[in-house]
Amino acid sequence: KLENLDYPNVDTIVPIANGGNEFGYIVANILDIPHDNIIPIRYSRLKAGDERVYLPRIFSDKINGLDSVLVVDDVSFTGKSLNKVKSFLSKRNINAENSLVILKLI
Repeated sequence: KLENLDYPNVDTIVPIANGGNEFGYIVANILDIPHDNIIPIRYSRLKAGDERVYLPRIFSDKINGLDSVLVVDDVSFTGKSLNKVKSFLSKRNINAENSLVILKLI
């Protein structure tokens, strides 16, 4: 159960859209993090070799100055999207060490 996990001390949830959005809100509720502190990010591969992390413009100002975040995704096959998002955040001096994947497939 998600309620029984040992969560790190974070101030913001960053779900990887689309699958991580629902779980991001669930985890935010468990941790009593306001929904204003949920910043969804999208990792997209439009074609081979075209890999991008997208931050919706509406959140571009909110991401500056964050202390530490919990990146949430629904499924991980290789961990590539999770690592790309964490790298994106780290380049902006955001502590993105913490992550939660609901289902990891090996």
